[in-house]
Amino acid sequence: MDGSEDLILSLYTKGMSVMDIQHHIDDLYGCELSEQTISNITSKVIEKANQWQTRPLESIYPIIFMDATVLKIE
Repeated sequence: MDGSEDLILSLYTKGMSVMDIQHHIDDLYGCELSEQTISNITSKVIEKANQWQTRPLESIYPIIFMDATVLKIE
């Protein structure tokens, strides 16, 4: 399956469990992947996710609120 790693990572980042991903891949493609194989693939993103979660935060984040009123004048 081309792009299977990308599909698995996408499903994992959307909150699907390893077992759910396993059943989803089997239902869609008829391809049986072991839970260990899926875990090996998803472990690639865990390190990056942990780095992102522990990144230093800025002390100030600028926010701009924009509002508009549209009047139809004939």
